[in-house]
Amino acid sequence: MRVWLIQTGEPVPLSKSVKRIRTALLASELASRGHHVVWWASSFDHGSRKFVAPGGSTHRMDDGVELRLLPALGYKNNVSLQRYIDHRYVAGRFRKELKKDHLTPDLIVAATPDYHIAAEAGDYAAKLGIPYVVDLRDVWPDSVVEALPRGPVRMLGKIALLGDFRKLRRTLQRASGLVGMMQSMLDWGLGYADRLQGPNDRVFYLGTEPLPKSDNLFLEELKSKLGPGEYPTVIYVGTFGRFNHPEVLLSAVEQICGETSRRPPFNVIIGGEGDRYDSIRRKYAHLPGVHFTGWLTAPRIAAVLSTADIGVVPWASGIAFPNKAFSYLEAGLPLIHSAGGDLQQIGEEEGFAEFFEPGNAKMLGEHLLRLLKDPETLRAMSKCALQTYSLRFRSEAIYQDYANYLESIENIR
Repeated sequence: MRVWLIQTGEPVPLSKSVKRIRTALLASELASRGHHVVWWASSFDHGSRKFVAPGGSTHRMDDGVELRLLPALGYKNNVSLQRYIDHRYVAGRFRKELKKDHLTPDLIVAATPDYHIAAEAGDYAAKLGIPYVVDLRDVWPDSVVEALPRGPVRMLGKIALLGDFRKLRRTLQRASGLVGMMQSMLDWGLGYADRLQGPNDRVFYLGTEPLPKSDNLFLEELKSKLGPGEYPTVIYVGTFGRFNHPEVLLSAVEQICGETSRRPPFNVIIGGEGDRYDSIRRKYAHLPGVHFTGWLTAPRIAAVLSTADIGVVPWASGIAFPNKAFSYLEAGLPLIHSAGGDLQQIGEEEGFAEFFEPGNAKMLGEHLLRLLKDPETLRAMSKCALQTYSLRFRSEAIYQDYANYLESIENIR
């Protein structure tokens, strides 16, 4: 079977230091079964905000996956007109590629975002009678509108994007199946498709590639900064975007310092970069016990996780299941989070997480202080985290099931 995977927002594993996530793991699983897999991606990396290779280049990966990088314009900010123009440009370059004499795929899996390129894939598939599946990764363009100031500006934004909403609706309604990375995301997509969930609409959680070995040199540097083990360690690893950033954690630390007139009774490691990295680091550089690492390779992420006692997953609003939550669970870390939807439900059911209201630094600080004074509860939550990861979120099992599902979609044509 010839399969096209279309995902322009994930890191492409051109080096072994890049941690593979959803599309890379699915592509590898499909290729291992003898399928010919082409992954259409952007030459611009969303996470690092850097071009990773020339646009129009093709790369053969070690697992046999063919990676085709589309030319891109790039952008600086996560929510910006510049990013919107980049997405439209990449979709246009993909449309031009479709006019070339490529081998016609038997099945297409297109992720949204970006819904522009997913729509191009949907139009192409509908024209040739090819089944296609949409992998729902975020609630765009809804989240674009929500990022605008309330009132007239938001209303004008929604009016300006009416064509995009129609494009998304048409793409989802014609799809052979919808896949969500959580049930609440699938429900959102089914709402736009204007139908109930059917047998070809499924949930496959993100999962993560197993953690690599730690960067030992970096780990020793971390330990020297953290001190002799007097304090437990709380971590945030992720981006510094509009919805997912560590400011609420740093604000909680600041409040604790103000109330006690001393350093917090724990260390904090902040890993990652993004749009708000520089401003947040400047604002909270004075806090004792807080360490910013900047961007992290996968072995360095593993090192950070190995030092931690609690992982914090802040989310500004709405439903989410950030992929770093899976890394925390694999490492056996209790979670404190503010993400609604599946993470909140599963965390409560399985006992590995506590929820705080989005943006509520005081509530987060109270959770941290209480749990860090209760090693027995932390050990129980850690055990639950490891058990939940093993039973529900192992990437190997997730992507085997995902590949089985795609094979069944292709067979119904």
